[in-house]
Amino acid sequence: MFNSKLASFALVVTVSPLLFACTSQDLYEATQENRLQECRKLYGAQREECEAQYQKSYDTYERERNEVINKGKQK
Repeated sequence: MFNSKLASFALVVTVSPLLFACTSQDLYEATQENRLQECRKLYGAQREECEAQYQKSYDTYERERNEVINKGKQK
């Protein structure tokens, strides 16, 4: 008989590597794209302002993030 605990364990073992396969950059870019899709529902200046908020590259984001972290460590 198939044990439900064994099935749960098998599911975790199978899915876990897939979750960890996403990098921080992948998550950042997916989030940015999701936000941009929401911006596209707007019109005119509102849309342009919204889209401008989410145009930052991952490299720029990471650099700015590290600057903030490093400033916090200096205090």
